[in-house]
Amino acid sequence: MDNQKFICVISAGGTFSSLPSDRGYTAAPDLAAMITDKIPELKNTVFPAYDFIELNPPIDSPNVTPLSWFELASKVRSLADQYDGFVIIHGTDTLAYTASALSFLLADIEKPVVVTGSQIPLYEPCNDARSNLCNALLAAGESDYNEVSVFFGRNLMRANRVTKSDSMALDAFSSPNFPALATLAGKLKFCGHNCSDWAERSTWFDIYEHREVDIAVLPLYPGIRAATLHALVDAGTEGIILECYGMGHVPDQDDAFMSALQYAVDKGVVVIATTHCHEGTLSLDTYASGQTLVDTGVISGQDMRREAAFTKLHYLLTAGISSEQVKLLMQRNLRGELIER
Repeated sequence: MDNQKFICVISAGGTFSSLPSDRGYTAAPDLAAMITDKIPELKNTVFPAYDFIELNPPIDSPNVTPLSWFELASKVRSLADQYDGFVIIHGTDTLAYTASALSFLLADIEKPVVVTGSQIPLYEPCNDARSNLCNALLAAGESDYNEVSVFFGRNLMRANRVTKSDSMALDAFSSPNFPALATLAGKLKFCGHNCSDWAERSTWFDIYEHREVDIAVLPLYPGIRAATLHALVDAGTEGIILECYGMGHVPDQDDAFMSALQYAVDKGVVVIATTHCHEGTLSLDTYASGQTLVDTGVISGQDMRREAAFTKLHYLLTAGISSEQVKLLMQRNLRGELIER
C-alpha cells in the first residue's frame, strides 16, 4: 500500500467513543486524544496518515434520520479534494442504513469511504474498536476499492449489502447475498470483488439537498389487516417496502388485503417487495401468489436487504424523477446493491 495516502477519519458518534456513566454508556468528548492514547500503533507508517474530525453534536445512532445521511455526505463531499479516502465511525444500530445510503449519495466521489464502529467502546481494555479502526484505515488506503464499504469484525463488505445480524457478537454485521470485499486473516486479504458490476454512470443522480420522503417498511405476518395498508396510503406514504414471505409469497386469498395493495399502487405509491429471509432472493414468477404481486403492480426488490431497498428507494424518490422511472431503476443494479435477474 502507498504509505503516502492521507485519510480523513470522521467520528459521528456511537459505542466506539462512549464512556461509562451512572446511566450507562454515553458519548465522550475528544475521541482524538483517546485514539492517540489507546491505539499508538497508528503512528506506524504501515497505516495511512490521517486527520480526525469529530461531529458536534455526535449523531445518536438510534436517532439517525435521512437528514443525517445527507449531512454526512455533504461533509465528505466538501473534503473530497483534500484526502485520498475516508473512514466514518458510526453507531452500530443504524450503521447499515447510513452506509447503504452513502453508497448512493456519494456516487460522484470516486474514493474509498469505509464505515465502521464497535460493539465495545474503545475506553474498555478489551474491545473491538481498535481492530475495526485499524483495518478500516488500511482499507481506506486501497485505491482499487473506490466505493462505500463497511469494515466490522473480520470483513470488509459492500455498504449496500450489509445488515446488522447480531446484537452482541463482535462479527455483528453480515453480507448475506454478496461476498466480502476483503477478509482479515493476519492482514486484510482482498478478494477481487470490485465495482465492475455496477450500472453505467448515466443511471446515477448527484443529489445534494435533503427532501422529506415518507417511506414505510411493512413486514407481512399472519392476520395482517388491510386497514394497516390503507392507513399508510392515506397518510401520504410515497413508498412501501413490503417484506414478503419466502420468495415473494403474500396472503393472496385475503381479498381485502390484496385490494388494499392494489389501492396503494393505484394511488401512486411505489411498492417494493423484499423477503423476510436473511439470505436469498425474490422469485415472483415461481408461485402464483408472487405472480399476483406482479399483476398488482408491485416491483421486485430481488436480492436487496431491507437497508438497501429502503435507502435506494429514498435516494430515487429524492431525485424527483417519475414513479415509472423509480420502479425501473429499483430493478437496476446501480451501485452493486443487487444482482439483476
